[in-house]
Amino acid sequence: MLVLNPSEVVFASEVWRSVRSVSVDRVAEEVIAERGEGGAEVVFADVPSVRVNVRVVREMNESDPGGPRPGQSAVLLFVTSLGASGAEKKTISMQAVVTSVRHEVNARGATRVVEFVALSADGHSDPVSVS
Repeated sequence: MLVLNPSEVVFASEVWRSVRSVSVDRVAEEVIAERGEGGAEVVFADVPSVRVNVRVVREMNESDPGGPRPGQSAVLLFVTSLGASGAEKKTISMQAVVTSVRHEVNARGATRVVEFVALSADGHSDPVSVS
């Protein structure tokens, strides 16, 4: 899932302004692939464990010595809609742990890139909630 210019992003009850994008990626941590007898091609595949990685890219228009820290866990929530009218508004939320905070400076300006891993409540349910 890729959300460009979400209308609202909140982490640990702090509203983040000027967010360029939020990406939610589902990654297989383990892949089981079996081949048929004597064949070179895979005939069965399964993914017994997955991880949900989230990346938030935010424009930094002023100095901010604070911000999240790796290991911090809280609810991450963002809102998206079609255009400024708020049509088809969706709220995406999850419990997430910060895994990385980086800053980048280039000709377009400065950004803060925060990466998370989303947590499932029981290890079986999807950690991402869409309402």
